[in-house]
Amino acid sequence: MSLKIIFQTFKKLSAVSLILVLVLASLVGCGEAAEKAPLPSAEPIAAQSPSEENATHSSEGAEPGNESSPDEGLPAEPTNQGDLNNPDQSDTASAPQNAFAPQSDSELDGTVKTTGTDSFVVSQSFTMPSENSESSEIMVAPAEGSEDEVLITVHTTGDTAYFIHTVKNGGKNGDSDVEKTDAGFGDIQEKVSVNAKGHYEDGDFWADSIIIYRFV
Repeated sequence: MSLKIIFQTFKKLSAVSLILVLVLASLVGCGEAAEKAPLPSAEPIAAQSPSEENATHSSEGAEPGNESSPDEGLPAEPTNQGDLNNPDQSDTASAPQNAFAPQSDSELDGTVKTTGTDSFVVSQSFTMPSENSESSEIMVAPAEGSEDEVLITVHTTGDTAYFIHTVKNGGKNGDSDVEKTDAGFGDIQEKVSVNAKGHYEDGDFWADSIIIYRFV
């Protein structure tokens, strides 16, 4: 082989080797650049629990100043079932009641306290069941000056009728122990027992007839 051919072959090999060296150098440079490039930082994200997520949505959807409790807007439950069945029951139970009861709205029994020109004041007496017999009643009078005492003014008119009933033996024998006579307003005296029939008006009693009791 001639030197010329050998030289040309060497030149070709040198050129190829140079190209290979350049390619390898570029590849090595790219790899180092890739190794030197910083990786993007990734911060851990805390996962929200279902309760926290619901609370977040609730707080975002709620308007300020318009918060309401779960029970708001619901009708109040009645505290006493009896109030629904009988509206007047609670009022009757809570109203103060006198320990005694009057005989009727058209009849008044009592003891005369003071007298006037055509009227007098009585301390009202009340009827109570007898302890000895369930079918009979007894007349009782609250103590003078006690909170149970009821004072009522009795008015008379020109048409008022007066009678005196004189009772003997405590009236044990009924009407046979009672003597009945006519009387007048002047027979009404302090501390005597009376029975008046008539009606109430503005808290006073207007008598149509009055019986004055005398016990002997």
